[in-house]
Amino acid sequence: MKSFTLTFLFSILLNSVFSQTSIPELIQSGNQKVQEDDYKGALYFYTKVLQIEPLNPEALYYSGIMKYSMQDFMNAINDFDNAAISDTNNVDLFYHRGNAKFKMKMLNEALADYNKALVLDSTDQNCLYNRAITYYYLDKKEESCKDLLKLRKLGAAKAEELWTELCR
Repeated sequence: MKSFTLTFLFSILLNSVFSQTSIPELIQSGNQKVQEDDYKGALYFYTKVLQIEPLNPEALYYSGIMKYSMQDFMNAINDFDNAAISDTNNVDLFYHRGNAKFKMKMLNEALADYNKALVLDSTDQNCLYNRAITYYYLDKKEESCKDLLKLRKLGAAKAEELWTELCR
């Protein structure tokens, strides 16, 4: 019995050491799959990381991106929510979670995420643009036009046409 216990404890320790050293490799493998446009393959590797370390913010973020790419918006939001517990300064996390919420027609919640991202980086053009669109859908034309004007001043060409259409 003692031998079994020692063997069992050794295997747990070995698995733990192996798992810790393999997390960067698993994430790298997932990133490689993304480069190959194999989102399901990438998700497999990010899920493996989460089996080892369930609240790994990097794996949760990437898993959320993959789920969003596969149009699984609610599960993407769940992954982004869990990543945001410990990764509170990731502009892209709040931007992408906002996009997923927008797709789910959770407009006020999307707006809150875009606002959070813009607190972290007030010149993020993608976030400003999506917030302007969200304001528009919330019938907040004045706020939408302010964001579009700011984008025009930042030199964002895609905002010019929309500003002309909505704000003149």
